[in-house]
Amino acid sequence: MNTLAKLITTATGLVSALSAEVKSMVQKVQTQGGSIERLGVAISEFQKRPRPTRRFVPPDVEEYSDHEELISMFGYGGPILSEAADYVTKAGVKLSEMKKGALMMLNIRARVKSRSFGDVGGAVMTKDVMHHPDVDFEMVIEVTMDEHKMDEAEAYKYLTSWISGPEPRIKTPKQVAAEKKRAEAYKAKHGKEKPKSNPSEKRRAYQPVMQSISHMYEAIKRPVVAAWFEAVERSELAMTPAEAAEWLTDVNPRKKPEEPSQARFMASARGRPAMTVAMHAMYIHLGVSDRIRAPKHCGDVEAAHGTSGHYALALMFVRNALTLMASGSRRRSGVDSGWYDLWRAELEALKDLLPNNTAPWNGLVFTDGNDTRRFEFDVAPAPIVGKRGRFRVPPAPGGGGGTVTGGSASVDVGSASGGSPVGASSADRVGVAPSGSAPGGDTAGGIDVLAVGASGLGAPLGGASAVTGDPAMDADDAESSAEGGTDAV
Repeated sequence: MNTLAKLITTATGLVSALSAEVKSMVQKVQTQGGSIERLGVAISEFQKRPRPTRRFVPPDVEEYSDHEELISMFGYGGPILSEAADYVTKAGVKLSEMKKGALMMLNIRARVKSRSFGDVGGAVMTKDVMHHPDVDFEMVIEVTMDEHKMDEAEAYKYLTSWISGPEPRIKTPKQVAAEKKRAEAYKAKHGKEKPKSNPSEKRRAYQPVMQSISHMYEAIKRPVVAAWFEAVERSELAMTPAEAAEWLTDVNPRKKPEEPSQARFMASARGRPAMTVAMHAMYIHLGVSDRIRAPKHCGDVEAAHGTSGHYALALMFVRNALTLMASGSRRRSGVDSGWYDLWRAELEALKDLLPNNTAPWNGLVFTDGNDTRRFEFDVAPAPIVGKRGRFRVPPAPGGGGGTVTGGSASVDVGSASGGSPVGASSADRVGVAPSGSAPGGDTAGGIDVLAVGASGLGAPLGGASAVTGDPAMDADDAESSAEGGTDAV
């Protein structure tokens, strides 16, 4: 009897234990089922999200594509860009020297774009908002030295060496339709087929790196211009050349000669607040929305804090967009787009307009307003004319190479085709010069816009040309600078 009682007790305990385990298993299954359900919902929501935009550069004006370059080198999606250099050394992967040079360039270009983008948003002094092309080249040298563990002479030699040209891009149906539409419009206007670009199969290594900086400014320009147009309740596509030209006229046509000029797009009742909206859009795009400060006390208003250089940058973008619309020309992407010279011209026109303090001014606060030297630079502004000069590579370390006598627009160099400048600016096809510097120029808000003749309106050759002191090298460089940039308003 005792044995039977013990057996029953043991069985009861075993059943209780098994029941607890079964109950625990049921709870775990329910928990895992709930997790799987939440995961499915999360994946569904993630798939509905729009793809993230590239803030550094607009994809439709990029010359080199990391994906296309790696596809051509490795035959499939390729490794992660940061691992590509190690992958090349593996057995069975054979690349030409120019292909290897292009691969090395991709790493440099990615870092230069990121660093330049951060410099614009983080600048606390006007002269640091945009860098002189020579300063940009020094940065490229520095990045090359760090990325590939070279000394200065080796980095310079690599940057001026030949690399493979960009691989053909796979165009979307939308891009194909847009190209067809532009070709039809060209034929209807000129009575002949639109000439096709013939990009070179090789580049100097520094060219696509320097070009990426101008592309980065193009990426900043787009949200700024879009915000301004939205603020004035107009559409970019609907605006006529006459209306765009009207926005560029002086807000006070009866002003005295000694009074500073102010274009309507920046000083009229609608234009001034629209520029404030554009400044907000620029700071948000740059990832420095903390520059937009909420009011702290009664009577305060929201204000965007930045330097005079940031304001000049936004003015330059809007003026450039309106100028292109007024002239009926379309821009083309290219190396050293002349943005720096246009920006310096804007600053020259702002000297007598901006407040010399840090008090709020039309929703803006200029953090360097008290700085009496905010408009002083180490290099004098270069007058901007219809024909752009080309970027000059600074001399090689140790005294080799050509002589640098100034900035990117210090010399006018014509190309061999159509009078278009080699490495011409793509910032616009209408030159801009400081007020009074060009007799007969049309005044547009304190900056004289000089119309370019027919020969100067040919498509600029986007690639920069290095002036190195070696005639053979310079001649080859000029031939390779034609790259047929992507049209973009």
